[in-house]
Amino acid sequence: MNTYNLHFSYYSEEYGQFEEASFRVDASDQFEARQKAWEIVDSDDNRRFMSCLKQCGVTWDASPINMPEYFIAAAAECKYRIKVIENVDIPNTEINRDEDKRSRVKNELSYYLGRLDSISDMAKDLSKPFGIAPPDISDELHYAEGFVSAIESGKNYEHAWLLSERVEAARKWDQNAIISLKRMFKDGYTTLDGEVSLLDKYFAKDSVFPEKADIADNEYKYISRWRNARHVEKLSQLPMFGEKDVISGSESWKSKMPYEYRVLVINPNALPEGMRSPENMLWTPSVEGDSVRYARNLITDGFMDLARDDFIGILRPEFENNIDFAALNYEYTRSHEKPPTNEDSAPLDIEDEESEQEYF
Repeated sequence: MNTYNLHFSYYSEEYGQFEEASFRVDASDQFEARQKAWEIVDSDDNRRFMSCLKQCGVTWDASPINMPEYFIAAAAECKYRIKVIENVDIPNTEINRDEDKRSRVKNELSYYLGRLDSISDMAKDLSKPFGIAPPDISDELHYAEGFVSAIESGKNYEHAWLLSERVEAARKWDQNAIISLKRMFKDGYTTLDGEVSLLDKYFAKDSVFPEKADIADNEYKYISRWRNARHVEKLSQLPMFGEKDVISGSESWKSKMPYEYRVLVINPNALPEGMRSPENMLWTPSVEGDSVRYARNLITDGFMDLARDDFIGILRPEFENNIDFAALNYEYTRSHEKPPTNEDSAPLDIEDEESEQEYF
């Protein structure tokens, strides 16, 4: 048994950006460790805040005495770093529109890609004469063999044989076969005898290659959502928030997430028909135990007796952070002020003034 570090990337529904999570597991090899890691993730209380969850890789300490294992572990470290940059750092630079960090991240990516190539070149010179396979595609070789078995089980014997031939060629350092295998794991499909073979169904935590699972959305959609989120400071720009705008897992009917001090999107059916408008969709509750005692409208400052089930869920942070509630509240208050009447502006006569002074 050995101890392995399993690395995941995910979109944080709570903080509105991509994050990394790491777990340690004891396993017989890195492949068993990948599978075990999902059991830990699925039992993690923070799992409900995660979308677009992927395995970035597995790392471990290997002794230089065992040269093949040492090369594989060194390559695995580089591949993990590359995945984190691609899955976390680059999307976050897009979200935050940080040009300086984007340049630094690209340089870091180039560094680890170059380092991975260097490890492969050293391993080729030292290991190829002894029949040792390329360390930078150790994972791909292992899981590609699993694809061969799965394809063969589906009785597509020709494709299974062609893929097994490619795997064997890559194991012997054939560059075309190596590039083809890398591309296959990046795209989720490959071409065998001129025919496209789709393999994406094997990219799941309970399938051959346990990298992806429970993807609620794709990175580019999250980034697009951030780019399109405008800083709302006028009532005329306030959208009608709904189910698509709440944190996944915060829906009232299945959520165990606390609602205190959060911005909640109300179910329009909980409002009188005349109140179903954008300025009445966002509330914050006063919670006592598991019950919502009442809630305050963040735009109008109105109060209502509402229950937990009256809300759709918690507003996504990328929307909440782009709303100037103070400006909206000020605009709403000003637009609903009663204009002064003649009586309000008329000067008091002496008798009225004396009587009022006596009253106070």
